[in-house]
Amino acid sequence: MTIEIGDESKVGMRSDAVVLFVQEMLIDLFGIVIPGFCFIILTIFSIGFALSDLLQEAGQAKHLATVYAFIENNTFISFIGIIMFSYVIGHFFFRQDPKYPDFASIRQLPDADLMSGCVRTREPVEGAQFPYQYLKEYLLERGFTDLAEYVHWSGANFGKDEESKKRTKHAINRFKLSIKEYRSPLFFDVIKNEAHIRLMSSMWYMAKASIVCSLFSILLLILINGVYYYWTRTAGVRYAESLAISSSILVCSVIMKLSIERFLHYQRVREIVFVLHAWHLTDLRNDVNKQIRANQAKKEVRI
Repeated sequence: MTIEIGDESKVGMRSDAVVLFVQEMLIDLFGIVIPGFCFIILTIFSIGFALSDLLQEAGQAKHLATVYAFIENNTFISFIGIIMFSYVIGHFFFRQDPKYPDFASIRQLPDADLMSGCVRTREPVEGAQFPYQYLKEYLLERGFTDLAEYVHWSGANFGKDEESKKRTKHAINRFKLSIKEYRSPLFFDVIKNEAHIRLMSSMWYMAKASIVCSLFSILLLILINGVYYYWTRTAGVRYAESLAISSSILVCSVIMKLSIERFLHYQRVREIVFVLHAWHLTDLRNDVNKQIRANQAKKEVRI
């Protein structure tokens, strides 16, 4: 059975509700909860352990015993609290502007890819922002002439005429809303791509925050060792395990940040091209359905 565009049947309404639910779940899970949860766990292993060592050094270990006892006796409540706090922290990362990790990713591009891509400068200028100054040229050079028609600005005249003002992410969001409005089955793939981009952007900010936290814990542990040596004149590294954990988190966070920068821009370009292609197919289907309804109307008039 074919459901035509504009059909307000119960099946269509249920389908829209399912798509909306999946959209919210994907974005919330990938873009918010996972980065927030990772940050909390890494913070516990870095700053948490360092502060624990500091309390033990100050003779206040009884406070740690109280915290550990509460967590052990209230495991479920503690888990729910961590998930809720993960959502709050993750939402902070989620609301950060994706253009900054994108700028960092653009700076990592090889020269050949840079000069033939959507962005042809390493400077964080307006034209380097999503959906990019040279998007039209990028599509034309790769033979996507049908998709280039939807881009109403060009790189050559960017900033010199009124057309450059049309370079806005709202133009891409409009296509997403149109794809959703016409109930295209491609909308789920559009959501999935957006969720992955949001996840990587949030993880980039999470990695930056984790680098700061791990550096803080390393400096705190070095300070503890320095004070201990000053007062006791005893050589050796105290709390070596905590220092090793914080150093490992620092290295892993740096690697994660650099890894995301190597592919994030490619993913954002892929998202634009996919949205334009999805809207093009949806637009064609819409035109076909209009033509079918027009032919049916003509037949009914003749009858």
